[in-house]
Amino acid sequence: MDAVVKIGGSLAKYPEALKRLCEKIGAVAREADLLVVPGGGPFADAVRALQAKIGFSDEAANLMALLAMHQYGLLLKELIPNSVGLCSIEECMRSEVAGRVRVLLSFEELAADARLERSWRVTSDTIALYVAYLLGASRVVLVKDVDGVYVEDPKKSSSPTKLYRATSSKLRELGETCLDEAFADFISSQQGPVAYVVSGFFPDKVRKAVLGEVGDYTVIEP
Repeated sequence: MDAVVKIGGSLAKYPEALKRLCEKIGAVAREADLLVVPGGGPFADAVRALQAKIGFSDEAANLMALLAMHQYGLLLKELIPNSVGLCSIEECMRSEVAGRVRVLLSFEELAADARLERSWRVTSDTIALYVAYLLGASRVVLVKDVDGVYVEDPKKSSSPTKLYRATSSKLRELGETCLDEAFADFISSQQGPVAYVVSGFFPDKVRKAVLGEVGDYTVIEP
């Protein structure tokens, strides 16, 4: 497999941009063998809000967030042309779907995987990296509403500094970034794929990242 592509749930706030991105992902499947891992989006946001209001464990919230990813995955399957939903990692490994986009819909399997921490430290970022590692993918492309990893928060700073290359130690040094808390630890512990952080507002940049080409995004080495 060439690439695992995580499509961030934050893009659901921008319907037209999300539709354009999904059209591009459908087209890129003719050039690369790829799997889409969904983010949680508004469905995961609902879990966070409910946890804050009612109060329940992070373990329960994590399982609910996996269900949120499944819901968002069903939406992405609807929006990505010529896509197919697959319900297990094994199915992703053996399915012959040349030219089609696989969308991972695997709540039960991920929920049962003891290697994934049951807390908000692990979100779809680390899960996508983990899936890419299991599938032996060359790249994991994290598609977000920001155009890479920045030293400052790009949503708060007028002139943020973007990192075009980063390491796990740099991510730890920065602390809070657009990636989840567990990502730096996981990528440093595995001999796995190279990670790309790219904006979903620019589908052509996403295509370049999927194909492993030089582009305007952050590359994180394992």
